[in-house]
Amino acid sequence: MLKATRIRLYPTTEQAEFLN
Repeated sequence: MLKATRIRLYPTTEQAEFLN
């Protein structure tokens, strides 16, 4: 849940880092 929330809140750099 925390990961999904972080990605939604910061779908910019955090998302890229999580995906990579």
